[in-house]
Amino acid sequence: MGTIAINTYLRNVLYAGVIWDTMGGIIFLFVHGIFQVQLTPDIHPFYAIVTGLFLFFLAHIQYISAADIKAGLKNIGSVILFRVFYGISVILFSLFNQILPKEFFVIALVDIILVVLLMFFATVRGNIKVKELF
Repeated sequence: MGTIAINTYLRNVLYAGVIWDTMGGIIFLFVHGIFQVQLTPDIHPFYAIVTGLFLFFLAHIQYISAADIKAGLKNIGSVILFRVFYGISVILFSLFNQILPKEFFVIALVDIILVVLLMFFATVRGNIKVKELF
């Protein structure tokens, strides 16, 4: 396969991340932040708004990176690092804290799947060196 097809796969994974993070941003910003539908455990509306805005920022970075893969390699590496740290922290927190809803474990699992797909299509199929990402 050529570089164009490989970049298309990587671009599609980035767009999937854009959709995923935008949905999360909408839920945190509007549902939990502005309309204050409470989670168990409770979350302060300020933190929900900040989290929602951060997810919109993350979606925007992925959207920009999908437009030009070669120019956005460092951004893709940053997104990968964020998803890895987020996934590990949610999994560890859910193992040691029974208050956290089990839905967060599913969210971490989706983020880890996105990391695996990003790494696979960037390094294995895209012939991009790991040091170019980080």
